[in-house]
Amino acid sequence: MLASVAAMDEKSTSGPRTGEERMIRQSIELWVENAGRVLLLRVAAGRDHPAFWQPVTGGVEGEEDVREAAVRELREETGLIASSSDLDLVARDILVPISSDLSVNKALFRLCTDESEVTVNPEEHTDFRWVDAAEVEDRLFWESNRTTWGLVRPSP
Repeated sequence: MLASVAAMDEKSTSGPRTGEERMIRQSIELWVENAGRVLLLRVAAGRDHPAFWQPVTGGVEGEEDVREAAVRELREETGLIASSSDLDLVARDILVPISSDLSVNKALFRLCTDESEVTVNPEEHTDFRWVDAAEVEDRLFWESNRTTWGLVRPSP
């Protein structure tokens, strides 16, 4: 369920839940656009998945709010610098089940930038591509990324 963007507070609320509830980890997803192209980052194959492409993603740390987390993840994963006011908040409270006891609660952002020089963090990604918007959906592995892309993609 998507919450009203205007009505949402941007402070992180994460941590273990009690009883039968899942732990919910606060996270961000940031779609970066430059001259009609979209930045995708390649994640290496893992034990449970093949290599795949995704936008900037990551968890909210400590007391930071989701905007601060998005700015930090952008810098850490790509070397790109932005301020929190540069980000457009598209949606909040996008709940994505990860396992039987864990879900992520995504805040979804969009950033339009003139910067195109990307330096990937080799501990997180193996490559990057600026992709035409029409090609993005076909490159995504996770259904949750295709869903969020549908919310941020530019109108034709």
